[in-house]
Amino acid sequence: TALVLLVLGPLGVAASGDPHETAAGGAATPATVALAAVCGTHLLLPGRYLLTADVGPCPGDGIVIDGPAINLDLGGHTVTGGATGLGGGLVLAPTAVGSRVANGMVERFGTGVEDHASASVVTGIRAFSNLGIGIFVDGARGVRVSGSWANENGRFGYYLQAADRTLLAHDQAEFNGIYGLWLQGSSHNVVRASGFTDNATATPDGGGIYLGCSNHGVDPSATCAGTGSDGNRVAGNTASENRGFGIAIDLGNRGNRVVANTARVNRGTDLVDANPGCGTNHWVHNSFGSRSQPCIQ
Repeated sequence: TALVLLVLGPLGVAASGDPHETAAGGAATPATVALAAVCGTHLLLPGRYLLTADVGPCPGDGIVIDGPAINLDLGGHTVTGGATGLGGGLVLAPTAVGSRVANGMVERFGTGVEDHASASVVTGIRAFSNLGIGIFVDGARGVRVSGSWANENGRFGYYLQAADRTLLAHDQAEFNGIYGLWLQGSSHNVVRASGFTDNATATPDGGGIYLGCSNHGVDPSATCAGTGSDGNRVAGNTASENRGFGIAIDLGNRGNRVVANTARVNRGTDLVDANPGCGTNHWVHNSFGSRSQPCIQ
């Protein structure tokens, strides 16, 4: 019996199609299901979905992925929030393990992409003009974020909270209110080959890339939660022309490696480590104009 896919939204909207068509020779192969989503649509069953039209304006969440192994291609379309800037544009629940969102835009929500799902992928997403955060990875392990843009968000471009072994690669963050990227209570993550420029538009205490949190360190106004951000690798990125610092590790965060980055022409200090003697953090082969202490190389 063929598995018929139901995509349930607040109005009982369903997408037609069978996610497992039979190919020549009788083998079942995944098919792409055309998805006519509305605000608050939930995706429940594994499969490949292609969004067929823009969604919104949405007063709350845009599209919520609840099921595992769901591949949602936005098809270049935009998911738009409402005037209040609430909810998440694309929400991956903790149960959406191994799911993927790609190829589109999310704007004017509280958070553009809200990812709680381990082993998930966010790629080719432009998250802009959201009230709080562009792309948020929360409590998940092994997430990959690549080829995405987080621009003009009210607080952070990218925010990793209690995230472990996330890879951010070939991403961009520009003109965000506080940080281009913040790793808080997040360890063993990799940030590479990405650009963080013109951030901290709302406060000079912000900057390009911020690791950790301390009310007695780099940004005393930050709200700290969770443990330290330890054992992360930040390599081959550009963090320049921010209105605060370029790259900063706050007090009490250990074992981080900052390698071969470029940080120049920031209004604050280009490279900052609040730990005496850089603690157990390693800064090597970086290009910069200013630094907070000689252990930064």
